[in-house]
Amino acid sequence: MIGLGELDRTVVFLQERETSRNAFNEPVMGAPTKLRAKVRRRDVSDQERVSAGKEASVVMARFLLLSRPATRKITAADVFDCDGRRWSIEGIKQVSEGRNLFLEISAVSTDAHQL
Repeated sequence: MIGLGELDRTVVFLQERETSRNAFNEPVMGAPTKLRAKVRRRDVSDQERVSAGKEASVVMARFLLLSRPATRKITAADVFDCDGRRWSIEGIKQVSEGRNLFLEISAVSTDAHQL
């Protein structure tokens, strides 16, 4: 069972959404919305990273956060900052632990994205 005290890091999600289309029918993105959330980070093992086809210079991790209406709007198009790195979301799934419902986000970060 996961305790809420295990959510020991704060991340900032940056969510850009399409607000309109220009004359060339290209999306016009609005200002990014920021969403703060407490998460638990677990780094992915080297064996899992290799089987996922990721290079050695990529850091992969899983982040667990409490499922709320605001966090359920997070999509794979969003990015987030954690521990001085910019993370790209690879996948999101719901995880049920006891009475709490969590979201597990698989994400990658490269040295090029370092803040």
